[in-house]
Amino acid sequence: IRKLMALAGNNPSKDEAIAAAAKAQKLMAENGIDHLDEDDFDTIDMVEIRTTKKEWRKKLARIIAVNFRCQSAFSESGVVFFGYPQDRQICGDVFESLYQIGNNLGNLEVRLYKARYPRRKTTGIFEIFINGFLSGLNSQLARQAKALMLVVPEEVTKFAAVRVHMTKARSDNLRRRISKAVKDDYDSIFRRGYSEGQAAVARPIGEHR
Repeated sequence: IRKLMALAGNNPSKDEAIAAAAKAQKLMAENGIDHLDEDDFDTIDMVEIRTTKKEWRKKLARIIAVNFRCQSAFSESGVVFFGYPQDRQICGDVFESLYQIGNNLGNLEVRLYKARYPRRKTTGIFEIFINGFLSGLNSQLARQAKALMLVVPEEVTKFAAVRVHMTKARSDNLRRRISKAVKDDYDSIFRRGYSEGQAAVARPIGEHR
């Protein structure tokens, strides 16, 4: 575990660093190890990831955080993860990768829809696909987290609670904003997003379109 964590923290390859950190976390969970030696773990802290201001980043951050032993919050410039060093590093790296993958696939869905129906408006296509993507992603990650018995440490939750005011996201009124033609295709677009969300954590990073 120490060797894997050292590899994760000092590796020029982002993909290898993520894989090493995830493997170390899996070994710790499987063997009931919460901490190594006191010197191996810093205190709980935060890491901020700068992003574009697309609304879906908030949902993605919450999904990543809860499934990787962290808490999330939002700043003017991006998202914030609270947790132990190895956990928040994994959260940050996984978030950045999946945010890019989701944006790329969502934009592709819009282009494909426009090519199929050149006279229709594409309002809401990206959001429908991303909602499906997030649902598929959450389904896959939650299943893995449950199998590994990964939970957010209580001390992490307390740490985050005293620094940010956690509020529930407003309900999504997407169906009211899209055209009737798009509404008819809602389920099929959502399902494509759902499948891609599941596949996003099943395929090795680098095999995505």
